[in-house]
Amino acid sequence: LPLYKNWLGKSFIILAKNYWEEKDVFQATHTLEQLILNINDEATLKEARSLKAEILANEDIPQKMSLELDSIQNIDTLQTTEE
Repeated sequence: LPLYKNWLGKSFIILAKNYWEEKDVFQATHTLEQLILNINDEATLKEARSLKAEILANEDIPQKMSLELDSIQNIDTLQTTEE
């Protein structure tokens, strides 16, 4: 399963695009933020950052609000711990 994480990242990008198409900008950007926090693949990171920037630009979200959204990155809700 060497490409598993690559396809997992791609699926989250598709999910974010679907949220954006449904006009749910918060879910789209939050999905991308969590992906950016949790993926190590450079190509997927570049695509996620690019899509997030496109969403923020097209939805006319003020820069201040965008910075506030970026500060949410300190909370990682997708990370699991092994016990």
